[in-house]
Amino acid sequence: MSTATQDWTVSESVRIGGRLLEPGTRLKIAGERGTFRFIRYVTRPDGHCWLDVIGGLPGAAKFRSFRPERVITALESQEGS
Repeated sequence: MSTATQDWTVSESVRIGGRLLEPGTRLKIAGERGTFRFIRYVTRPDGHCWLDVIGGLPGAAKFRSFRPERVITALESQEGS
C-alpha cells in the first residue's frame, strides 16, 4: 500500500501527546469536522512528517494527511458498545 519514496520512513504506530496511535485509533483534528482513523505516520529525511488518516463527516469519509500538531485528542474505541 506504500506510495512513499525509499527515503521516507513509514510507521504503523506513533506516540503523540502521550497516547500511542495505532491503525484504527480515532482522532479529532483541529479545524476539521468529524473524526478520523489513524492509518500510518510518515517522515521524510528533511524532518517533514505527517499522519495519514481516513475519515471526516459521516457519509463523506476521505483519505487525508495532517501534521501531528493538529491532533486534538485520540478517542477511545467504541468497539463493543
